[in-house]
Amino acid sequence: QETMDLLGLDSPPDAPNRGPPNVQQQPNNHTHSQLHMNKQSHTQVQAHQQPMLQSHPASPSNHHNQKPPIPANGNVEPLPLYDLFLDLPHPAASTGCPPPRLILPPGEASEVSLELSDKQSVDRVARFAFPEHNDQLYSQEMARKKEMQTHNIGGLNRFDVYSHRFTPIHHIFALQLRNGVRVHGHVRRYLPPHINAGTRYDVGRRGARAMILLTRVPPGGDGFFAALLKTMDAICSEQSSVRLEVRPEMTSNEAPQQDFMQRVYKWHLRCQSPDRAEQLSKKPTVNITAPGLEFGTISDLHQPVDTINFRIPTRCVLITATSNCRGMSNANAKIMPLLRILGPEYFLRLLSAALCERRIIFYSKSLSRLSAATYGTVSLLSQGANLTWQHVFVPIVPPHLMNHLAAPCPYIVGVLESQMKDVLNIHGLGEVVTINLDDNGAMNIYNSDRPDTTVPNLLMTQTSTDLYSAQEETTPPAMILFNDLVELVKLDLKMFDTTSKTATVQKNVKQVAAKAKTGFMKFRNKLKNGGGPIVLGEEQNGTGTGEKEDWLTVSEDTNEGNSNVDFDEGVGNERGEEEMKITLISFFVSFIGDPRTYLNNQGGNLIVDRDRYLQKRKMKGDRDGTPMLLMLQNFLGSQMFEVFAYDRIDALTNPQNQLPSFQKLPFTLLCDHMRQNKLDFNSVEIRRLARQAVQSSPHHQMIESSEEIRRHALLVTSKRFEGDAARARVKLTEQCRGCSASLADVMAVLWTRIKDNAGVQWKHAITALNCLRDLLLHGPLTAITEVADGIDKIRLLKSYTEARGPAARDIRNAAFHVYTLLVDRSVLFTQRRSCAERRRLLQKTPTKFNKNRQCEQSVRAGLKHFRQIHAALHPTKKTGPSAA
Repeated sequence: QETMDLLGLDSPPDAPNRGPPNVQQQPNNHTHSQLHMNKQSHTQVQAHQQPMLQSHPASPSNHHNQKPPIPANGNVEPLPLYDLFLDLPHPAASTGCPPPRLILPPGEASEVSLELSDKQSVDRVARFAFPEHNDQLYSQEMARKKEMQTHNIGGLNRFDVYSHRFTPIHHIFALQLRNGVRVHGHVRRYLPPHINAGTRYDVGRRGARAMILLTRVPPGGDGFFAALLKTMDAICSEQSSVRLEVRPEMTSNEAPQQDFMQRVYKWHLRCQSPDRAEQLSKKPTVNITAPGLEFGTISDLHQPVDTINFRIPTRCVLITATSNCRGMSNANAKIMPLLRILGPEYFLRLLSAALCERRIIFYSKSLSRLSAATYGTVSLLSQGANLTWQHVFVPIVPPHLMNHLAAPCPYIVGVLESQMKDVLNIHGLGEVVTINLDDNGAMNIYNSDRPDTTVPNLLMTQTSTDLYSAQEETTPPAMILFNDLVELVKLDLKMFDTTSKTATVQKNVKQVAAKAKTGFMKFRNKLKNGGGPIVLGEEQNGTGTGEKEDWLTVSEDTNEGNSNVDFDEGVGNERGEEEMKITLISFFVSFIGDPRTYLNNQGGNLIVDRDRYLQKRKMKGDRDGTPMLLMLQNFLGSQMFEVFAYDRIDALTNPQNQLPSFQKLPFTLLCDHMRQNKLDFNSVEIRRLARQAVQSSPHHQMIESSEEIRRHALLVTSKRFEGDAARARVKLTEQCRGCSASLADVMAVLWTRIKDNAGVQWKHAITALNCLRDLLLHGPLTAITEVADGIDKIRLLKSYTEARGPAARDIRNAAFHVYTLLVDRSVLFTQRRSCAERRRLLQKTPTKFNKNRQCEQSVRAGLKHFRQIHAALHPTKKTGPSAA
C-alpha cells in the first residue's frame, strides 16, 4: 500500500497481501516496426562455438531468477583490478619475435584468470588485439609464397616495420567467457626494442606487439588503464637501455613489469577493504602511489624524486560483480568523443536507433574511434536512464566472426573500414544501420523497406520533412535535446580555442567558399533534374542519410568538431561530460522518469501498461505518425524497456535488494526524489534537479582541478606569458606526477600548441617543445611514452620554416634535442638519472624558505637566553629567604 501511495496509483482497500508482486505484461496491441531479415539463410550462432556473440534474453522471469540478492549494506566482494596481463606478438609475427608473456595477479588465481590464460584463449585474445589480421587470407598468401619458393630476407615479413611508419594504437574490446562473464581488454600496441639496434629506437625493423590488460571492471577508468599500459611500455624501454650494474634487478625479463603490476594490484586491493569503502565513496578518485619505479626500491635515496601517482575513479574501485550486472556495466564510458565525431544531428539518429534496438554497425579506419563510439553508445543509454543493452555488443569484430553478423538479433558492433565491403556482402545480412565514423558519422540504412520507421528522425513532426513548428505550445523533448547538444559542441570547441584571429578569418573564408560551392552544385543538379526536387544522401545499395541536409546543418564547426583536437588522442572534457549527463538525464526523465505513466495496479500487483503510456504521450503532443511516437512504440516493445520496467517494479517493492546510494546513478536518484516528494515531472523542474543531482556527486570535485591544470598549461605555453618561464615549467612538470589525469591534460595542451605554430604563433611551438624536454628529463616515467607517441609531430618540426630567421632556427634546435632524446634511450635514461640526483640534492639543501625558518628559530633561541641573563642581572624583589 505504501508503494501504491508513492506511485500515486489507486489500489483496492481489501487487497490481500500476496508477497512480492509478479511482473505481468499488458497485451501489446499496437504494431511495431520489425526487422526485415532472411531468417532461413542466416548462420546460427552456437553458444559452445562463440560464446562472445550471444544475445542475453531478458524476460522478466529469467531475469528475476538469475539476479543475485544484494545485501542492504552493500558488502559484496568487489572486482579485482585486472584478471590477466598479456604481452602478445602479432599473429603472423616473424620467427625471431619473442614469445607471449603473461602476468597473473598475485595470490590464488581466479577462475576467470585461469580460463583467460590457457593457449586457446590467448590465441583468441590476439585476434581481438589485431583485428585487421585475416587468418584465411594470410594462409593463402603463405601458400602462394611456398609455391613460388620465395623467402623472407633476414627472417622478416611485411608485418615488421620501421619506427617512422608505426603509430601507437590504444583501443578496447569486449570478450565474453564461457560462463557469461564479460571481460574488457585494454590494448596498447607498441614497438619493442630491436634486438640488434641496441638502445636506438629509430633503427631496424621489428614486429609490433600488443600489451593487453584484461579486467572485469567496466569502462570508466580508461585513462587509468591507458596510463598503466604506457608505464609498462616505458619500463620495457628502460629495461633494454639501462646497464645491469645500474639496475641489477632487471636481469629477468618479467621482473620489472611483474613487480610494478603486482604493487599496483595490492594497493588497489587495500583500497577495497570494507572499513575504507564508506570513506572512499565520498571521494571522486583514489590515488595509487608507485615509488621507486625507475631507480628501484633497493635504495631509498631517490624515492622522494622517483614517485608517480595514478588516479583511478572511485566507482572503478568499489564496483562489485553484482552491480556490474545491474546497470553499472557501461555507465561511465565517455560520450563527448561520440558527439564530436557525429555532430548533434546524427547523435540523435543514433540514439533513436539504439532505443529501437536496431542492428548498428560502426566502421572506421581507426580502432580507437570504433571502441570509443561503441562504448559511448552503450554509455549514453546507461548514463541517461540506467538502460542496459541486452543484446550482442562487440566493439571490434575480428574477421573470423564476420559471418555471425547475419544472426537475427540486435547488436552494436564495430568493423574496420577495409572489412566493411565483405560485411555488406554477407548472405542474409538483413536490415542494418551503418555509421561511417570517418565521414562525420554518415548514416545509411540497408535492406529496409521503410527507413523512416526503422530509425525515426526525432527532429521531424511527421514522417514527412516538416520541422517542428515554432508556434508549438511546448517545445518537444527531442528539440530541447538537440539544442542542448549544439551548446555542448560549442562548449567543447572553446576548450582548446587557441587559434589566432588571422587563422580564424582564413578558416571562415574557406568555409564560406565551401558553402557557396556546395550551393552552386545543388543548384546545377536541380537544373539537370528538370527543376525537380534535389535528392540528398542516396547511395548505391543504401537508403540515405549520407549527406546532411541544409535545415539540419548547425555550422561547419559544429558538425566537423574541433580541428585543433585530434580525436584519436582521446582528449578528455570533464565539464562537457558532466553537461552531457545533465542533458541526457533531463531527456530520459521527461518521458520515462515517472513510473505512473507506464505502471498500473491490478489486484494489488504492479503491471506494465503500454497502452496507458502511449495515451499519456499523445496527451502531451506526440501525435499519431510523429517520429517520436514511432520511436516510443519500438522502445516499448524492446527487451531494454522490459528489463527497465521490471527493475523499477523491483525497486518499488523490494527496496532491501537495491544498491547502496553511492553506487546509484543520478537518473535513479532523481526519479526517486521526485516520486517521494510528489514533484511534477516538467522540463524546468527536471533540469534543475538533474543538475543538482549530477553536481552533488563526488565526481564533480575533480572537474575544477582538471580545468585548473589545463589553464596553467595554456598560460605557461602562451606567447603572452610574463613570468619566470623556467620556474613555471618546473611547477607544471611536478603537477604531471599524476600520470592518469594531470599528465594527459597537459599533453593535450602541448600537442595543441605544437599544432598551432604558424606565423606569429611560433612561440607556442618553442614553449611546448621546452615543456616536452622538461617532461622527458624530469617528469614521471610515463611521460616518456606520452612524448614518444607524438614523435611524428616532433620530427616535422626539425624542418620547420613557418617563421623567419632566429625563431625558426630555435624551433628546429629544440625539436632536434627532443627527438634525439627519444630515439636514443640510453642517453635519455642517463640524463634522467643525473637530473634525479640533482633534484635529490636540492631537496636536501636548505631552500630560502628553510633558511628563513632557521634564522627565526635562532633569533628566538637568542631571545630566550637574553631573558635569562636579564633576569640574573636585574632580579625582582622578593621576600623571604630567596630574596638574598
